[in-house]
Amino acid sequence: MGLCKYCGKDAGFFSHSHKECEEKHDQGVKALEDGIRKYFRDAIKTSDLMQLSQNLRQVNYLTDPDIAISSAKCIDEYTEQSRWPFHSHQLDLVRDYIYNIGVSYQSINVNGCAAGRCQC
Repeated sequence: MGLCKYCGKDAGFFSHSHKECEEKHDQGVKALEDGIRKYFRDAIKTSDLMQLSQNLRQVNYLTDPDIAISSAKCIDEYTEQSRWPFHSHQLDLVRDYIYNIGVSYQSINVNGCAAGRCQC
């Protein structure tokens, strides 16, 4: 019998997750990414984003790698929308996000690029 990788309960033969748990997890990832995008648009406070992140960890089974991947994706989107040269307030916003959300630069900078999307 396999255990659900999200809730840790019995998932049945040849299964690694419950459909409901996987859907809950996917909804959590979407909610986190929506929150991160709002943060970069100055539409949500850092404290509110941190609270959202903690709630999603508990309720939607988000892990540190989930948060790092979503962070890399949203930082990529934010920087792609910005024009060079970046202004100090843009860099400060990214730095403060990384510090407050608790992800490391290494976890979001895979192979020299966020989310590993470049062909390094």
